[in-house]
Amino acid sequence: MLKLLQAVCFLFVFSAGAQQAYTELKNEKEFHFLAGKPLNSNLGSVESIKVVYDLEKGNCYFINSKRYKFHYEFCSVYLMDQTSLERFNRINYGTTPERTYLLGNINYDQAADLYFMDLSVFDKMPEESIIRLYKQVKGKAYFGNKLRFLLNTERLLGLETALKKAISVLKPSELYENKTFQCVSPGKCTGRLRFEPNLDSLRDQTPFQPEDILVTKGTPKYVPNVAAILLEEFQTPLSHLSVLGVNRKIPIAVDKKLLRDTAFTKLNGQWVTIELTETRVWYKLSDPKFRNSDNQKLQSLKADTSCRELVALADFGKFGPHALGNKASNFGLMSKVQEVGRFKAPEAAFAIPFYFYVKHAATARIRTLTAQLEHYKTIPDDSLRNLLNTLRSEIRQLTLDPQLIREIKERLVQSGFTTFRFRSSTNAEDASGFSGAGLYESKTVDLSDPGKTIEKAMLKVWASLWSYEAFMERRFFHLSDEHLAMGILVHRSFPQEEANGVLITKNIYREGYGGMTINVQIGDVSVVDPPEGVSCDQLVIVHELEESGFNRTVEYIRNSSLTQGTVLSEDEVKRLEFAVNAIVDYFWDKGMRNKKLFSFDLVLDIEFKFQGENRELYIKQVRYFNE
Repeated sequence: MLKLLQAVCFLFVFSAGAQQAYTELKNEKEFHFLAGKPLNSNLGSVESIKVVYDLEKGNCYFINSKRYKFHYEFCSVYLMDQTSLERFNRINYGTTPERTYLLGNINYDQAADLYFMDLSVFDKMPEESIIRLYKQVKGKAYFGNKLRFLLNTERLLGLETALKKAISVLKPSELYENKTFQCVSPGKCTGRLRFEPNLDSLRDQTPFQPEDILVTKGTPKYVPNVAAILLEEFQTPLSHLSVLGVNRKIPIAVDKKLLRDTAFTKLNGQWVTIELTETRVWYKLSDPKFRNSDNQKLQSLKADTSCRELVALADFGKFGPHALGNKASNFGLMSKVQEVGRFKAPEAAFAIPFYFYVKHAATARIRTLTAQLEHYKTIPDDSLRNLLNTLRSEIRQLTLDPQLIREIKERLVQSGFTTFRFRSSTNAEDASGFSGAGLYESKTVDLSDPGKTIEKAMLKVWASLWSYEAFMERRFFHLSDEHLAMGILVHRSFPQEEANGVLITKNIYREGYGGMTINVQIGDVSVVDPPEGVSCDQLVIVHELEESGFNRTVEYIRNSSLTQGTVLSEDEVKRLEFAVNAIVDYFWDKGMRNKKLFSFDLVLDIEFKFQGENRELYIKQVRYFNE
C-alpha cells in the first residue's frame, strides 16, 4: 500500500511540476526560468539556482529555486526521499560516508557576466567531492567553461591551493571587482535630487534640506540630514555613514551604473520618488512633496552634576551614564568581564564627569548663545553655522581649572603610559535609539609633545558637542539641548595596533541565523571612516541551531585590499568571539535586572584591537546597534 501511495505521489509531482528541475542547462533562458534569490544577501544582485547531485544514481538536478527554497524540500518532494530533516542535514552536510547528495548553489552576476558555485557555509564537503560536483555542473551547463567555485569560508580558503589545481576558484574580494550595486539601507522616499560630488568640501558652507536626495562620490565624513543618499563607492557595512543611515532609517545605496546614466543625471534638481531594494534602485519623476513643519516635542536628556571629582574605572558603575556619559558607562560595564572574556580593556582608564564641562560652560555669554539655538528653525543656515562656530570658540577660549589639569596630569604620569585618548562621552550618543556615531571628537594627549596637551584635548572634545553635524543630528532625533552635557573617557592610546575593527552581534546577511558581523583592517587604518578606495576584511560568524545540534562557521564576504590573506587568524577570530559572547551575556544579565537600562532585543556595536607583537585582544568600546 505504501509503495502504491508513493507511486501515485510521484505521478502527481511529476505531472504537476515536470519542469521543477532540469538534468542539464542548455541556455540562459532555462537558467532564468529556474533562478530565484539567494538565501544570503551578501552575494549582492545575483540570480541563484540550487543543484543536487545524487551520488547513488549519478543524476544531476538543477532545481526550480522559486519552487524550492531549500535542497531538502526538493529531495523530499521531487525525489521522494523519506529521510528526516535532522538526518538529511547530518549526513549531507557533514563528513559521514553515508552522504547521499552533493548540494550546492549556482549564482549568476549579470553585470559581471560571472557564474559561480557556492556551498552552504556549514557544508563540510571534502575536497574530492567539491571537485566532483563542480565537474558535474560544468559538464551539464551551457556556462561550464565560465564556472568558478567561491571560497567563502575559513575551511574553503584553506583548501585554495589544492582546489585550484583542479577547478577554477573565486576569492570573496573578486566578487566586488565588477559589482555596480550595494544596498546599505533599503527604503522609499520622495525628494529633490541634488548632485554634490565632493560633499566634505561643502560641510561648512552649503545648507542641505530634509527633502534632498543627495547624490555624491567617495565615503563622506559629513552626513547631512537628507531624505536619502546615493553613492558611487562601496561602503563598509559598519562605517559611520552606514550606521548613521540605518539609525536614521533613510534609504542609502551605491549604484555606479545609475550615477553614470545621463538619463538620471539630467534629473538633477527635480523631484523624484526612489525606492531602494536589496537588488536595485527604482525611480520615477514625482510632484513636489514638501514636508510638513516638524513640531514634535523635544525629548529631555538627563545630566547629574553631583559628581565633582575624577572617577576611577572601578567606580564607573557607582555614578553611571547620567554623570559620566554613555560611552564611559558602557566602558565600565564591559571592563567588568575582561577576565571572564579573556580580553583587555584599555589601561589607565578614568572619567571626567559632566560637572566639569557644565562648570566650564556656565558663563552668561554661552548661556545667551545656547538660548538662541532654541529658535534654530527661524535662523538661516549660514547664520546657524556661525552661531555654532562662535559657541565652540567661546568654549575653547575659556581657561580650564588649573587644579583639574594638575589632577589629570598626575593620574596620567602615575599610569606609566605616555600617550592617551580623550574620548567624548555625552548623554546624546551610544544610547538605545540614538547612535551618534562619529558626531563628536576624540583627541590624543602625549606627555612628551607640547602640541598635544591635556588642555587642548579637553577643550576640543568639549567644543565638539556643538558641531553643526551633532546639533542637526540631535534635532533629527528630537533631542533637547537643555541638559546636554559632555564627559570625557580617558585611557591609554594604542601606538602599536596590528589590527583594528568593529563588529555587531548580529548576522546582517542571513535572516533567521545567529552570529556576528565583523569588519577588520590591518594596523590603525580606519574601518568606520576608511580612506577612499580601501576595503577591509568583512566576515560573518554564522550560527545555526538545528535538531542535529549547534553549527558554527566563518564566512568571508570580502578581503582587505591592504594585505594578502585574512587580517585575523582562525584562532584570533575564535578569541574575539569568546570575548564578545562574555560581554553580551553580561549586558543581557544587566538588562534582565534593569529593564529601563537595556533592551531585551540586544544587538551591540563593539570596537576592538589586536595590539603589539603578541597581538593581545583589546575591547575598546561597546554601544547599542540601533536599527
